[in-house]
Amino acid sequence: FSSDSSSVLSASSDSLKLWNVNSGQCVRSIPCGYAVSCVFVPKDRHAVIGCKSGELQLFNLVSGELLSTTQAHTGTVWSVCANPDKRGIVTGGADKFVRFWEYELKTERTDGEEKQSLVLTLVREMEMVDEVLCVKYR
Repeated sequence: FSSDSSSVLSASSDSLKLWNVNSGQCVRSIPCGYAVSCVFVPKDRHAVIGCKSGELQLFNLVSGELLSTTQAHTGTVWSVCANPDKRGIVTGGADKFVRFWEYELKTERTDGEEKQSLVLTLVREMEMVDEVLCVKYR
């Protein structure tokens, strides 16, 4: 759910969908990788999906633009959960790792113009005995 509980995300083999909870209508459909998990990024303007390929894809929900793709795990990213401090996410994968990520605002300069983009940076990881099917902050 979004922070105000007015929207919900769903993800599938080929699309990320944003739904209006009250009307039940799909507000936006965005092509994506084979998604198995998803989460809103704080302020609800972005979403992160965990893919079967082990990638994390970061999307701008307003424009539908894919902002970044990060190889997060060597197997499926089964679970993605937002950090309560709103500065990052935690992921769990088929590769038996729990990984902690922080959002970072990067500035790129091309042709004299500056463009800022949101990216994910790995800050810590923990190896488990089995595949990590679900992660959740308490």
